[in-house]
Amino acid sequence: MSAFLIAAVVIFLIMSATVAFTVKVLSSTPARIGVVITAFAGLVIAFPPILRALDTQAPATSPPAVEQPSPQSGATGEAGAQ
Repeated sequence: MSAFLIAAVVIFLIMSATVAFTVKVLSSTPARIGVVITAFAGLVIAFPPILRALDTQAPATSPPAVEQPSPQSGATGEAGAQ
């Protein structure tokens, strides 16, 4: 598995474990659970940009073209130039 995929899965598991633990601890106060779920939704919305930042396999761009100087016709000793 690639490091990117492992990082994405670990981040998602940490976020899920945090929500599960918080819901368990705050089970006696439903209003707080709503706030936590709203905060988790904010984390889920922020998840795709985090993954894009972690992705090191950006689309490859071609290197800039290097132009070679063309040989001049007088310097090459072409026959027929009299």
